[in-house]
Amino acid sequence: LEGANTNLLRQSVQLQTSARVSREITSILQIDDLLRQVVRLIRDAFGYARVQVYLVDPTAGDLTLRASSTLSKPEFQRLRIGEGSLNGEAAQSGQPVVSNDVASDPRYLPDDSGPAIRSELVIPLRVGGMVIGTLDVHSCESNAVGEGDVLVIQSLADQTAVAIQNTRLYDRSRQLVALEERGRLARELHDSVTQMIFGMTLTAESARLLL
Repeated sequence: LEGANTNLLRQSVQLQTSARVSREITSILQIDDLLRQVVRLIRDAFGYARVQVYLVDPTAGDLTLRASSTLSKPEFQRLRIGEGSLNGEAAQSGQPVVSNDVASDPRYLPDDSGPAIRSELVIPLRVGGMVIGTLDVHSCESNAVGEGDVLVIQSLADQTAVAIQNTRLYDRSRQLVALEERGRLARELHDSVTQMIFGMTLTAESARLLL
């Protein structure tokens, strides 16, 4: 009975956190502010030792660390998509990757710049069937990731992916507005210069006739 109550309490906290994350991140329009808030909320709510977000760099074709609740080694700032790391595998497969005993998992990248990690869960961030990054959570406890944890973090990852897409669309709309404004100013400048040259031509012609 005590175990059942503990599970119910944990599920309640998870649902509340999911709703809170959804409320707080939907209004953030700067991607770095958004990702910092995501890792902070998830870390504080679930007590994970480390929460990270990697985003796909389409130019380089790898994963770039964009937000982390703790410092990370420089060599883990960029990861190859594919085999070699839990994040790389999740980004390639588009499926959650769980390691409940990282000490015996060759895909785990040991990082002694933070607390000792025992379990790791990586969820791909997907938009329209395309992986745009990963949400990576670490625990100091072995066997810390259960089926319920995967479902909850998956929900948070889905919300985060949508929020990331919103920030990108917002940036593009601002760029389009800026381009339109530049075009308008260029047209006005062109018209002004044309009118000025026309006026100077008339003045010069009038002066010639007077002379």
